[in-house]
Amino acid sequence: RSDIILKPAGHGPGIPTHKALLAVKSKVFRNMLDSDECKYSTDKYSVLESLLEFFYSGTLSHDNKHIRALYLAADKYDIPYLQDVCRDVLLISSLTPDHVLDIIQLSTIPSDEILVKAA
Repeated sequence: RSDIILKPAGHGPGIPTHKALLAVKSKVFRNMLDSDECKYSTDKYSVLESLLEFFYSGTLSHDNKHIRALYLAADKYDIPYLQDVCRDVLLISSLTPDHVLDIIQLSTIPSDEILVKAA
């Protein structure tokens, strides 16, 4: 049974989840868990849903349309494993001449040397 509602910063419904899961997966979430409601700073419900799916399953599909947003969330919320998984998906599925600039741009936000070298 869930014990917290995680809400996107924009409008939209919250998603029931578990404080223990959030605390284990992210130090930032652990520090935010002082109330019964935790706001996640994205306007997109679907990104939040993808993040929670990752937390529960530990996997991401290579065709996940939120890889870029999840990569940024991994940096912001200190979720190194998610950052690694997103990086791998980006490198495997998106490393084409058309996407090199996007990958370089992403790599400068969290200063990800692996992504910069790959780009």
